[in-house]
Amino acid sequence: MPRDLAAPYTISGSDDPAGFHVGNIRDLRPIWGPKVARLFDYWKDIRSGSGFPSRLDIDPVAIAPTLANVFLGDIDPNGPEFVYRLAGEEIVTVFNNYNGRHGFVGVKLGESLPPEKAALIRNRWRPLAESGQIIYMRGLVYLTLDRYAIGERLVLPLSTGGKAVDGFLGLTVCAWQSLEKLGHSEGLDIYYIDPATV
Repeated sequence: MPRDLAAPYTISGSDDPAGFHVGNIRDLRPIWGPKVARLFDYWKDIRSGSGFPSRLDIDPVAIAPTLANVFLGDIDPNGPEFVYRLAGEEIVTVFNNYNGRHGFVGVKLGESLPPEKAALIRNRWRPLAESGQIIYMRGLVYLTLDRYAIGERLVLPLSTGGKAVDGFLGLTVCAWQSLEKLGHSEGLDIYYIDPATV
């Protein structure tokens, strides 16, 4: 979805270089890759009416083709802080190369990234924690010292009781490039989708 077709979304107090937009399924769905579409459809199928699915509703067999790219976690409302329960092989590999961790069980976002990067991600994910906004990101999804990745990320709200968001289910799909190929046009667009519209 070209950014000029989406309404801007304001994140207060943010100097984030990403573009923030109000998204809608009608415009975004045609540009989603197959894994993003599959995870979204599954999440939508396990929703209970207007509420959110819980972590216990997720059947790994039903999303088997996406598991290498999936991450799952809880939201501690005292931050909010995002605490990973698990991550697929491709996600673990990215962070293992960065911080040497071989697993994600119980790892807080702030423990997996430098403080300034963790604060940036918390701010980007805050609408999910506060109001259950679905987050879709497209563009520069990872940047390391020697390479970068262009792709897409979807982060979906979860709830133990169906209403108050206390968890997340996400997926990142990307292709890595050497850093010398990074152009000035590479950016990240973030779309927030109201769950009441899907």
